[in-house]
Amino acid sequence: MASSLGEAQAMARAAQASGRAFILTHIYAGYPMVRQMRAMVQSGLLGQLRIIQAHYAQDWLATPLEQQDHKQAAWRTDPARSGGGGALGNIGKGNQLRLSLFGSAGDVEWDQELPNQLRHTRVGEPSRILERGNDLMGIGGYITRLPGHHPEGYLEAFA
Repeated sequence: MASSLGEAQAMARAAQASGRAFILTHIYAGYPMVRQMRAMVQSGLLGQLRIIQAHYAQDWLATPLEQQDHKQAAWRTDPARSGGGGALGNIGKGNQLRLSLFGSAGDVEWDQELPNQLRHTRVGEPSRILERGNDLMGIGGYITRLPGHHPEGYLEAFA
């Protein structure tokens, strides 16, 4: 939402001055493997966090919609209105969310297109894939409704 601490503080001041609630949904935070990532950080398994990368790409601006009087595309592709990143944050893939955390003792990566897996690498060791339902840490294990190797949505598939 903000590119710097200054921008974030300005947003907080604007929200407070408006007298209205500022609400941000974290819609992907309920995935068990995202909760597993959080537990790994809290346990110190990754060491001191050094880099956090969030990648959210969409392909809807791969065509010049702003030239067709598309209001949302017009402001998103105008750096004066949307910031320096412009459309780069919105093109390239249908819809992909990937989170990567890099610490002094290792890293972990979650890809929303593979929501039941985490790739975890400890410094000096090969990467390994952790799967939902198999000895997850903390709340990630508690909120898993299905045994391992059953994909999210399995129960809903019978509806």
